[in-house]
Amino acid sequence: MLERLGLAAAERTRRSLGARAGLALYDQLARNTADAEALGAALLGVIGCGLELGDAQAISRGVAAWGKVDGGAFAPQIVETAAALADAMRRDEALALARAEARMRPDARLLYLVARLEETASAFAAAEERADREGLARLAAVCRARRARLLVRAGLVEQGIELARGIDTERVSPEEVVGIARLVLKSGSRFVRAGAIGMLERAMASGDPACRRRAVAVALLHADELGDALTPLEADRVLALMKRAALPEAAIAQARGILTGVGASDHARAAIAPAPGGPALLRRVAAAREGGGKNMVCPDGGGAVRLAWLAIDACLAIRDGEAGPAALALMEIGRRLDPAVRTPRAVWTAVLFALGSGGPAASDAAVLADRLLGTEARAEAPPGGYARLAALLARAGHVGIAERALRRGAEIRQPEARHGLARHLVREAYRLARAGESAEALARLREGKRAS
Repeated sequence: MLERLGLAAAERTRRSLGARAGLALYDQLARNTADAEALGAALLGVIGCGLELGDAQAISRGVAAWGKVDGGAFAPQIVETAAALADAMRRDEALALARAEARMRPDARLLYLVARLEETASAFAAAEERADREGLARLAAVCRARRARLLVRAGLVEQGIELARGIDTERVSPEEVVGIARLVLKSGSRFVRAGAIGMLERAMASGDPACRRRAVAVALLHADELGDALTPLEADRVLALMKRAALPEAAIAQARGILTGVGASDHARAAIAPAPGGPALLRRVAAAREGGGKNMVCPDGGGAVRLAWLAIDACLAIRDGEAGPAALALMEIGRRLDPAVRTPRAVWTAVLFALGSGGPAASDAAVLADRLLGTEARAEAPPGGYARLAALLARAGHVGIAERALRRGAEIRQPEARHGLARHLVREAYRLARAGESAEALARLREGKRAS
């Protein structure tokens, strides 16, 4: 009873006075309680407040103590907390937390989370086995698909393809079916490859426009890569897929002439690409996943393609620890922003990656984020939402831009951004009150209550 009251008091304090005050109470409760469930809840509070504050010591303290939680059922909260840690670029802590919980209370979803964080075939095999035992057929299929992808990436191509072919595609999402098809298209058998194009056709039946575009892009990229080695069987399947995608008849007629001809040039095949520069971007992303991707020439595909190419430049430079090239790529993106051109989501990905890296490029990323939040850029919401962007900006010391991000998210009714803005405004109100600016503090407090 006392522990429940203490937890409720800590949560109320966190909401009203901010994460720093809540952290002190959660820490105190974690030190003094002997109840396993109360200890687990308190440690999750410590980690949550640490994330909100960007306090690495608090996060490490909470994660390190998780092995003491010898009771209770925390799998859903651990999955959510570990995902939040990973989003905040704290994968080591996320993995340690998930591993600790999985050792004490094995669960298929937890083992899948561990596998996602480890990205090893053996971890996905363990998660798949557990999912089969728990009767989670869809999760088992997803684990197998990811294991197949890792085997192919490790050079065990035929082994990975054989594993992928055994997946029941009815059990996975259309997006995952497209990923499985990409693997199977690497087969040396034209019949197996034709079957993979059939998978892409089935994925298109979902009706999701993004999935349909990706399926078409994968099929056309496959045709482009094989060139003259593309068999008539595969060419027929690609044309059937294009018809299913309801592409213009002129494009399909042109594609028929190219795909069934001899010696078709790369330039001719580019004429049937789903978007200018699309196949080249896909090839570069695939190369980046394998550790490469540099020294590739940007195609002439218009402003959006150039922005996406520069975003990949920035990500690869950050990956390889090259601060100068990363900063130049981010600044060039900012220079090229155009209200007439929709900003590709890859630009947001580069911003998030740079902010999360904690390196010199974080400042350039914050400047670019400020531009993207303005009216001069036609940018969609960032991956993970505006609350995630705000957390990374605040951790990098750009609190003002973080507030702009939260306000943008609140405007489009993202719940996490709305709650984050309310907490931020309440914290600001108390800061202003301590500084003697009571009128401004009261205005912020009222705004925070409206936002909550």
